[in-house]
Amino acid sequence: MQKTHIKKNYILGIVNGILMNLTDSFTGSSTILPLYLSTLTKSNVIIGFGSSFHDTLWPLPQIFMAHFHEGKPYKKYIYDRTAFIRAMMMFVLAFVIMLNPSGVLWIFLSALFLYQIFGGIAGLSFMDVVAKTISPQKLTSFWGLRIAIGGILSIIGGFAVRFILNKYSSPYDFYLIYISAAFIVTIGLFSFCLAEEPADTEQKKTESFKAFFKEGVKVLSKDRNFKYLYSVRVLLGITASLEPFYMIYAIRELGMKPALAGFMIVARMAGLVSSNFLWNYIAGKKSVKHVLVAASIVGFLLPITAYVSRYNTLIIYLLFFLAGIFYSGVQVGGPSLLLTIATDEKRPTYIGFFNTMIAPVYFVSMIHGALIDKFSFSVPFLIASLSSFSGLIVAMKLRKIK
Repeated sequence: MQKTHIKKNYILGIVNGILMNLTDSFTGSSTILPLYLSTLTKSNVIIGFGSSFHDTLWPLPQIFMAHFHEGKPYKKYIYDRTAFIRAMMMFVLAFVIMLNPSGVLWIFLSALFLYQIFGGIAGLSFMDVVAKTISPQKLTSFWGLRIAIGGILSIIGGFAVRFILNKYSSPYDFYLIYISAAFIVTIGLFSFCLAEEPADTEQKKTESFKAFFKEGVKVLSKDRNFKYLYSVRVLLGITASLEPFYMIYAIRELGMKPALAGFMIVARMAGLVSSNFLWNYIAGKKSVKHVLVAASIVGFLLPITAYVSRYNTLIIYLLFFLAGIFYSGVQVGGPSLLLTIATDEKRPTYIGFFNTMIAPVYFVSMIHGALIDKFSFSVPFLIASLSSFSGLIVAMKLRKIK
């Protein structure tokens, strides 16, 4: 592939990430989304269910897409076709909020489901193009720049959200937030449609899904690093699935005003941006493995910080700052390690199996919600903290990979 195309894909991938992260500041599954859902229902189970879509539905279909793509030299056309559907669904979400029809909760969740599931269908195409055109040495900076620059813009987005929530009443405030996100995400999605895709250098003959699944299990069961990486992501996923409830905790338990959500978004994005310099340093001086080690430590501290904030509400901003650091570490360390340990021939298998196997853990958000409804926030706080501590122990067992 020509160097100009490689550079082009690197830049377009970063632009895509910047705008998708900016979108997250407007509609984030751990910030604005649970806040909006809390205006429609008091059930923490339903809030957890809707907030889990982002993390669950993106990876869920990828094992099936891995089989679909196997043996095909080109894969990006799936991303291109789903980009239109996803952009349209974001506009639908905005207009559903504005029209506020009867049964708005379930109509909104249905549109959100389609937006996220098509993201999952496109996800492997995106990851495969990235892996084929960006060297392992540049992957850390690639993911880091997507998050860092996107995070800087998202800080501005956080202030914009605060202004909207302060100035307008519901549902017009949430409509303005989502319609803004719709325009941003449309540009972000279609930017990567311009990327160039080379044909696969190694192709495997397509086989039945049963044979594909059996061979995938056989190959991956022998890869110790894959098993350790998967275990770490499951354990950190249990911690991450509690994040949507921090906003609910701040408003319902600490009595903070919803308009302050903008400041919480700013704090989260500040942590997300600043930590990327740390991750690049750690990956360069130590290894990508140590990025996940450090993220596990932050994940352990998150629920503890949330609990302590009941004694001083200002600590809630530290909580969201740490949440940004945690999210960034997982998003930089996880994909970089996965794409590094995956072989060229089996890359779709590695990505597809890994992501689909990760997906169910994010439904733990519903369990967290049920525990909050039944007991209190303290129970899931304890579970999340212990889960990240366990993740730290497993992350230390990963073989050092640059």
